[in-house]
Amino acid sequence: MNCWEVIKCSEKHRKSCPAYPDRGSDCWKITGCMCKGGTMQMTTLTEKLKYCKECVYYKEYSVKS
Repeated sequence: MNCWEVIKCSEKHRKSCPAYPDRGSDCWKITGCMCKGGTMQMTTLTEKLKYCKECVYYKEYSVKS
């Protein structure tokens, strides 16, 4: 399962996200992702890690990879 499938990103946001198409299963490792369904771009590692700790996808899938 890829992050955009769980988060329900639009095709437009998905295609502009650096996690798409090859890193959707480990998006928490990529800065610049279009998180929150494409409504928030994570530009710094600090910002990214703070958000990921609360993210439904990260909580469910990060422990499995």
